[in-house]
Amino acid sequence: MHLNLLKIMGKEKIMIKKISDFRLAEYLLKIACSRSNVEYSDLALKFEDPEGFRDGHIYLGEPKNVGHTIFKIIRIFCENSQEIVGKRLNTSNSNAYIALSNYLRALTYGNNDLCQTDDEMVFQRLYQKPLIWIIMKNLICPSFNVKLNNVKLVAGNSAQVDITEYFDKMEDNSESFIFVNNIEDTVIRNVFLLISAIKAHELEPGDVIKDILESSLRSYLEGILLIAFSEKNKVHEFIDIITALLGIRLVGDQKKIASTSLIKDAQQTADHPTSWWFMGLIEQMLDSARGSDWSTHISLEKYVKEFWDEVEEIKRKKEKNNNFDGVPFNELLRLKSKQTCDYDTDHNKTLQALLSSDRVW
Repeated sequence: MHLNLLKIMGKEKIMIKKISDFRLAEYLLKIACSRSNVEYSDLALKFEDPEGFRDGHIYLGEPKNVGHTIFKIIRIFCENSQEIVGKRLNTSNSNAYIALSNYLRALTYGNNDLCQTDDEMVFQRLYQKPLIWIIMKNLICPSFNVKLNNVKLVAGNSAQVDITEYFDKMEDNSESFIFVNNIEDTVIRNVFLLISAIKAHELEPGDVIKDILESSLRSYLEGILLIAFSEKNKVHEFIDIITALLGIRLVGDQKKIASTSLIKDAQQTADHPTSWWFMGLIEQMLDSARGSDWSTHISLEKYVKEFWDEVEEIKRKKEKNNNFDGVPFNELLRLKSKQTCDYDTDHNKTLQALLSSDRVW
């Protein structure tokens, strides 16, 4: 899977990863180091056997998925903390590992007891993620004066890539994209996707989110989140997680103020579901479904070209025989039928005769 991802980027060699490339692992290890009064150390990672810490690297073997990778990073770091940071971390015990394992399993699989993953990659665009698209289109891009980028998304499963990661275009001018790991936790997934989307617009996520949360824009962000998640506790969870991952320290008592009073317009929607703000937001969520999808155009381009090539061939034959008076509509229909029918048509029959076999009356 990771090799296929690198091929999309135009790079075959394995990329050098660090703990900081996995934001959740880095955040949890920073907490563990802070509680033990030691300085956190960012180490290089290698996805090779045998597992363990040596040569200043953490060797992870072959994890099954991104949740497994995060667990291994934290466990190996903590088990070797004496050598890494000079002190045994307080969290280095079996109960902590069990709790961490359960949390990461729930984050990755949700309620899926079978724990099955699909290794097929799915190609999408940012507009197909309504929550992040609305935040970027109606809040961040206008506020920070940047052009909206309907960046390409590649969804799949990779143990060597974080929950989401932005890959800029390479030397061969391949298109930049965001890789999205398939995890079940919608709040975590959207937090990471928003961070990557901000990066894709050449902005610094920490600065953008901090500016929003310390201004009147915060109420609009929380209103959008409330509509998307329908639960206030998930709105608070989203804000808490994104500020923690980005290391944002809010000025004053902003967090307490926001947690007690979400956007008034959003609150009004519970009693007045026909309010203009609520209906307008729903319309914006549906907007992407009504518009054209450029990826669909690309996928159909082959068949469109094939059709018009055949039309040009007919024109050349008629011009050669000095009998060119345009391509008859009847000919165009016969060409198109090859692409739309799953059976061969009899060209000796009229269209009326061919259509009569498909009628139900």
